[in-house]
Amino acid sequence: MLFSNHLVNIAYIHEEGTAMAQIRIHVLHCGKIGVAPNLPASAQWRWPAKADARRLKSGARIWLPVSAYLVEHPKGLFLVDAGLPRTVSPTGIEDRAAQLRMFGRGWYTLVHSVVEPGQSIGEQLAARGIRPQDLDYVLFSHLDPDHVAGISEVRGAKRLLVAEEEYFWSCRVNLRYTSRKLWMDEPPERFWYRVNHIGPESRSYDLFGDDSVHLVHIAGHTEGMFATLIRNGGRYVLLNADGAASPLLGGGHRARHL
Repeated sequence: MLFSNHLVNIAYIHEEGTAMAQIRIHVLHCGKIGVAPNLPASAQWRWPAKADARRLKSGARIWLPVSAYLVEHPKGLFLVDAGLPRTVSPTGIEDRAAQLRMFGRGWYTLVHSVVEPGQSIGEQLAARGIRPQDLDYVLFSHLDPDHVAGISEVRGAKRLLVAEEEYFWSCRVNLRYTSRKLWMDEPPERFWYRVNHIGPESRSYDLFGDDSVHLVHIAGHTEGMFATLIRNGGRYVLLNADGAASPLLGGGHRARHL
């Protein structure tokens, strides 16, 4: 498992083959969510009773890290996802009332959230001396609450982006997108995927126009979600949030057939 102080370095290679700089990826764990063991690899909306977190004692839930990724790239500083904000867990412990205010009863039925002191996205950026206005982009892989709720702590970033397909369905599927009120008054900008040879849908968005960062369409968990492919030549990192799940994940084993 990658923890919040984990750092990945990728050499950034100029077209002529000379090293110019590095891409640095910081893995930030912005809280955690507690869910029923059946939730991560099941059709949770078809079998809600099996995924009802309220029916379980805290110790019976699977607790999963909520991750965001801070990327230092030669062409810009950006975040992938924004995790959970301090307001979901004001004192650093699970707060039922705060979660119901933010997410509503539908999400709380399935997912319980905790953000320990110092773990919110705003707190972690501040600890690194980074202000929201220092961010060139905040990229939302999809609009589930555990990926977008931290938007309140990164307002002021130069650009906030989400895929057009994700935004379209978030305005129409009421059960799934219960956190719409968190961003609807000032929604992120939308981008369109372009048809190419990348990913399972053969569609992506080239963030900088140089093939170094592609937002790769991976419809499934939601219709418009993406994984972030960061690469140089033959080296790459794929940041994948909720794009693959296996029953074995809950048992601490490596997932198969992903």
